[in-house]
Amino acid sequence: MRFSLRGADGREHQVERQVLRRVKVRRPDGSVDRRLKVMVELELGPIQEQLEVSLDDRSASSEPVLIGRDFLHNNAVVDVSQQFIAK
Repeated sequence: MRFSLRGADGREHQVERQVLRRVKVRRPDGSVDRRLKVMVELELGPIQEQLEVSLDDRSASSEPVLIGRDFLHNNAVVDVSQQFIAK
């Protein structure tokens, strides 16, 4: 599977990954999307980890990536009163 990601440098990069599986994801409106899952390396501050992500077109979204509990579990404590504090 080939897709584009915007890197930390702000440039768009073409990435190619093997499709691990297909999943059904329920959207907030109740509809169901079918998405592909691939393995990527995610870096957030000092945390760097390989994890499965589901692909979706987020070009119209204000947030380019949604970070879920699989990544946060044993890696981070979330303080909702703070913003942009990763170092």
